[in-house]
Amino acid sequence: MESTLDQTLDRLRGGKIDDSWWRKILDQLGHQYIVPDFLNNPVLQGWLTDPQVADDLKVLAKALIMGGAGSDTEIHTRLVQSYTSQTGEVGHLADESIDITVA
Repeated sequence: MESTLDQTLDRLRGGKIDDSWWRKILDQLGHQYIVPDFLNNPVLQGWLTDPQVADDLKVLAKALIMGGAGSDTEIHTRLVQSYTSQTGEVGHLADESIDITVA
């Protein structure tokens, strides 16, 4: 599961994945249609590449996949703080980015 989630995050960050050449092309094309435009913002891409952010998002995604609510107050707080630090936006705007990335 860890490897699959890492690959998913890599695709959200623009897709540097060790796949066959045709798979890379499909991923690049799919990235343009699947990833919401706002996640292509360089500031948000920077946020997504933070190792702690990636780990926290994977924990929430695993909980969601396993049938949990996908929420952990400590992790959510840490993600909101890192989001506001990276983007300069207010904390409640982080929820959409977190929710969409985890989904």
